[in-house]
Amino acid sequence: MEVNFPEWNLVRPLQSSTGGFMFEHLFDYGNVRYHDRIQKNHNVQQCTENNLLSQVDGFFEEKDLGSIEDVIGECFDLFWPFIQLHAEEYDGQSIVRLQLITVDGELQLFEHDEEFKE
Repeated sequence: MEVNFPEWNLVRPLQSSTGGFMFEHLFDYGNVRYHDRIQKNHNVQQCTENNLLSQVDGFFEEKDLGSIEDVIGECFDLFWPFIQLHAEEYDGQSIVRLQLITVDGELQLFEHDEEFKE
């Protein structure tokens, strides 16, 4: 699948939260608000989300802010192909809550109903 990253002038970051094997990002893209999240996958130990979250937590312990930002950027980038693929069905929704989970060896998109935790 070809990925076209967004026009960054249409992205308005609002809040991010990470730590404890969880990443959440609240942002506006165009006229839609997104709440993306990645959390530890207890069913698949060796997977993309656990690898990235482990890196984030390790860099927090080392207080390596540059590396933290890089890995958080990788987490954020994981969502773009899915957002691009489904953008038309999200248009007009007040908030779109998305979560990525590895299932059967493949990163898949699911909707979630969690509130943003600060």
